[in-house]
Amino acid sequence: MDPGVKIINVECGSCFSLGRTESGDVYSWGWNGHGVLGHGKGYFSHAPTRIAALGSIDRKVVSIAAGANMCAAVVESSQCPIQYRYLLD
Repeated sequence: MDPGVKIINVECGSCFSLGRTESGDVYSWGWNGHGVLGHGKGYFSHAPTRIAALGSIDRKVVSIAAGANMCAAVVESSQCPIQYRYLLD
């Protein structure tokens, strides 16, 4: 995670965590079973890693949630006011 990034919201699953930044990016870390971290399947992330699929110039994550083995984000977009998107693709 880049220096100066400020996490304003954290959600915890059974063995992983999510953090939402002031700018609307989402970072994830921990156990990545079934690709729950949003980075593809198959590894453990020891450090917060930005979920690239959620952030862009015209999108901002406004809320995150985590459960035992799932996570979700509410995304505000210039094309559609609010979208509900699962982090798993």
